Amino acid sequence: MTTELDFDAVVIGAGLTGLYQAYRLREMGYRVLGVEAAEDIGGVWHHNRYPGCRIDSESEVYGYFWNEQLMQEWNWSERFAAQPEVLRYIHRAAEIMDIRKDFIFNAKVH
Repeated sequence: MTTELDFDAVVIGAGLTGLYQAYRLREMGYRVLGVEAAEDIGGVWHHNRYPGCRIDSESEVYGYFWNEQLMQEWNWSERFAAQPEVLRYIHRAAEIMDIRKDFIFNAKVH
């Protein structure tokens, strides 16, 4: 049985890197399918919500430098941002990239 594929690339995970990779591939003209096991974007920042969870790098170096709109509008509130702020950042970045449409959620690759 032969089936025609509806995409050129598969990106596994909708964390910070997965979102960026799917976006770049789409911008290069590829048809992309992103697959995320969770019900929403964010990767570890979606899952890890324990008290005190935060990034171990300075907030400014954690972001998407390539996205001028996001760099202009986002102001980190702390030097080492806590999980809720990082997750808000990822959600805002996803809005700007209009990337959710390229992902399926609650799905796994076996």
